Amino acid sequence: MLNMNIECSTQPKFLSILKLLKNEVKSHLSLIEGALNVSESDFSEAEFSVIQKAVSRIRGAAKICGFEAIVSLAKELQTAFPASSDFRNLYRPSLEQFNNFMELFSQLEESSFASFLDEKKDELSRIKRFFIEKPLPVKPIPKRALNQPVSKTDKKPGAIGIKPGSKLFDMFRTGVKNHSQILNSGLETMGTNPTLENLEPITRAAHSLKGSTRIVGLHAPASIANAMENVFLSVQSGTAKLSPKLILALQKGAVFFSRLAEINPAEIGLWLTQQESLINRLTQALEDGKTDVSDLIFSDEPATAHEAFGAAVIPDAVPSPVENADRPHQKKIMAKSPDQELDEQTSKMLGNYSIKVLLIDDEVLVGETVRQMLAGEEDIVFYSAQNPWLAFQKALEIEPTVILQDLVMPDVDGLQMVLFFRNHPSLTNVPLIVLSSRKEAVTKAEAFVEGANDYLEKLPDKIELIARIRYHSKGYINLRERNDAFSVLIKSRRELAEELSYAIKYIVSLLPKPVREGPIRAEWRFIPSTQLGGDTLGYHWIKPNLLAMYLLDVSGHGIKSALLSVTAYNVLTSQTLPDTDFARPDQVCYHLNETFQMEKHNNLSFTIWYGVYDKETRILSYASAGHPPALLFPSDKTPPIEMSCENTLIGAFPGVPYEMKTHLIEPGSSLYIFSDGVYEVRNPDGEFWDISGLKDYLLKSSSPDHLEVENLYHHLLAYSHAKNLGDDYSILKLYFP
Repeated sequence: MLNMNIECSTQPKFLSILKLLKNEVKSHLSLIEGALNVSESDFSEAEFSVIQKAVSRIRGAAKICGFEAIVSLAKELQTAFPASSDFRNLYRPSLEQFNNFMELFSQLEESSFASFLDEKKDELSRIKRFFIEKPLPVKPIPKRALNQPVSKTDKKPGAIGIKPGSKLFDMFRTGVKNHSQILNSGLETMGTNPTLENLEPITRAAHSLKGSTRIVGLHAPASIANAMENVFLSVQSGTAKLSPKLILALQKGAVFFSRLAEINPAEIGLWLTQQESLINRLTQALEDGKTDVSDLIFSDEPATAHEAFGAAVIPDAVPSPVENADRPHQKKIMAKSPDQELDEQTSKMLGNYSIKVLLIDDEVLVGETVRQMLAGEEDIVFYSAQNPWLAFQKALEIEPTVILQDLVMPDVDGLQMVLFFRNHPSLTNVPLIVLSSRKEAVTKAEAFVEGANDYLEKLPDKIELIARIRYHSKGYINLRERNDAFSVLIKSRRELAEELSYAIKYIVSLLPKPVREGPIRAEWRFIPSTQLGGDTLGYHWIKPNLLAMYLLDVSGHGIKSALLSVTAYNVLTSQTLPDTDFARPDQVCYHLNETFQMEKHNNLSFTIWYGVYDKETRILSYASAGHPPALLFPSDKTPPIEMSCENTLIGAFPGVPYEMKTHLIEPGSSLYIFSDGVYEVRNPDGEFWDISGLKDYLLKSSSPDHLEVENLYHHLLAYSHAKNLGDDYSILKLYFP
């Protein structure tokens, strides 16, 4: 039955990595096609390597996304990958079937994953059966030169870094036993069926042995595992062949680790010391592929058990970094050191956030080692994941502040994991430290190109690891705090915008309706700026023959200015100023000034133009307090009359008198009362459209037409080349027939 995990596809948060999977598959299939189309004479190891890497990348990307169907098909494709001169003729049928599947996959939409499986299950099963029922012939791997040297070590063969009998050492022995079994069975299979698919598990086993022996401080076994891994990698890249002597040396290496797993923990140091010459011979054979090791036999136990460890064992007085956290006296010393004080200061800087570390490594021993390293750090929470797909789910669940990523994992290139993390919107900024036993500059450079923040050779010193975790976590937490603050700011601004919107609606609802018939006609436009100023306007009959009209402008912008504006407006409409004749503009301004002194109203002041028109006498009485002059346009289209008084603004000084003026209004005249937002408008060249420009515009367009004040607003927008004016647009027009 075809196995396809589609859990990722049903969750929107995984759609971004599925899109990346499609792109990965598409680009690498193109690379394979390009390599296959190279002419026979030009085909070289480069094309061979391109195909091999492309299939591996497809499989890895599918593994990361949890698409086991693609992983399975890619594995079958690799199994059908013969390394021979006519491999393309053998390979094309497999690639054609794989392309059939990928064509189906490319049709897949994010919203139809489940139905896709139901509709295409028969076709998917047919493609799967092609690989199972028609295995392709495999020919021997071509002859290549072995050219990857194994690094030497100055450590004694019996040196041990972790005390035998500890939990870590027990985990190490279990791992060695399992990996040595993989090596033994895998090498036997490679002798009869040397395919890339069969080579992969033993390469991984050697890599795991190298890492685990280094963790526990067994440097001599680490050199053997390193040499074996280099051989397998050379074979994979086509630069080495599995000669009989080299296969024998690899088998001897597998036997060595089988023996190592069975040795009594208390006797390992002595046993390794006694095997020193054999270890050197085996390492040499793995390096040159020529040394004969047919007579090499590793003993099952050391000669004398009472000499276990001998001088090679690290004494108790010098504990390993892993065990430092378990020693009280060591904690006490470290608590007084500058490094510890620096860590404490850093923790305080990080506030209440916990540092969360997610380790992604399929080796249980590595996970336990890192866990013990971090066990004594109270502000660090440690998580681990062995499966690449589950690692994504874990990362989204716990929101780590730093990720430790292994480079070599089953079916997955660790650099692909880095790439996928960097392309997931929720994880793209999480600091990522690559952990690897590879020291090559090229590998490190590739990690940084894919988006890694740091690179550590596995496993680093405890102090260094903690320092890097703190450093990267601090930066990420600062980023999160900044983003959180920005989100709060955005939310606050949205809420403020909603409040301003309600305030605008409320202010507009208070204003009187336009009057387009009768002895006096009134039209107005009030369009608040984006910040909402303190403008308001109105008119009402205070007596059957007396019409009060006014427009005021509170200093500043925002809710405070708007509230004061509304308060003053209510005082005028309700005529609640004490001892005030509202038919006398001078008295209105005086008592407004006494009532709204700045120190009692958030240091806010306002300007006002207030007038009273007697329809029987046609006399307009008015007073202005720091406000722009009103403009009276006679019916004969002569230049307007400016109507203003030399009065101070409202709220500045108590007890000051206010003057009033009068004017006879001729029939057909138009009066415009406005705030400074109507004429203080700047264009992109920095020029102001001042009050003289306003006069000219109104002189040409003044008429009984009620659209006039609306047209003026659009004219100002066009002049300023802006979507909104910088201040409230408030204008009141009264027409006297």
